[in-house]
Amino acid sequence: MTDLNGQVAWVTGAGTGIGEAGAVELADAGCIVVLSGRRREPLEAVADTIQNAGGTVEIEPLDVASQPDVAAVAGRILERHGRIDIGVFSAGINVTERNWPVVSVDSWDDVINIDLNGAFYCCHAVVPGMRTQGSGLIINISSMAAKGASALTGPAY
Repeated sequence: MTDLNGQVAWVTGAGTGIGEAGAVELADAGCIVVLSGRRREPLEAVADTIQNAGGTVEIEPLDVASQPDVAAVAGRILERHGRIDIGVFSAGINVTERNWPVVSVDSWDDVINIDLNGAFYCCHAVVPGMRTQGSGLIINISSMAAKGASALTGPAY
């Protein structure tokens, strides 16, 4: 396995779920972890967990649906560390009223802007630096709901 000690990992959707678990594991492996998500409070709780275990962590609140905000966060990480070695792009949502008879255009847009556009914006922000440094890893997390549209998952998936 590759030594991850000192590598810079940026994790979106880091306040809960898979993003949180990934951030904690990357910190345990020795990465400098940058946590992003829309809500500061859950990010602070994850940061406390990482710090209490001896890890190095930073918080960059972010709504991945905003391309300029994604670019700004990536830029700040690069300013501080000079590199982003690992991107774990886990930010995602679904909406309560999501199947065809009830899904609204606004709900559709929310899911697409966060789940699809957000992942693209994050990749777009880190790939040039990874190419320049000659290495990097991007992990895009997707819901199992993406395997097939149904009344449970909704058409946006």
